[in-house]
Amino acid sequence: MSLSFREMFSIIIIFSLQLVLIPIWIVMCVALIGVLYAIILAILANLSVILLTPERRNETICSAVGYSCFVIPLLIFQVIISKGYCKLICNIMTEIYPV
Repeated sequence: MSLSFREMFSIIIIFSLQLVLIPIWIVMCVALIGVLYAIILAILANLSVILLTPERRNETICSAVGYSCFVIPLLIFQVIISKGYCKLICNIMTEIYPV
């Protein structure tokens, strides 16, 4: 069974997108763990009045907000890309293998 050029090209596109999206999901999971850590640390820093100076408490809050503002838009962008990737796969598979 030989594949046409269109079928081979669509398989290459699907394979290359999988090579890109899977490591990005892994990196984003690690980044989300870091954001959760920063938020929990900021909450604990605000609750401990005696241990930390007010400047240090403000630094932890600012870093938690900064990490959140950086990671959450990236995560939203990645979800949008993944949705488009799933639609692309469905369209290609229905063209190659019509029901």
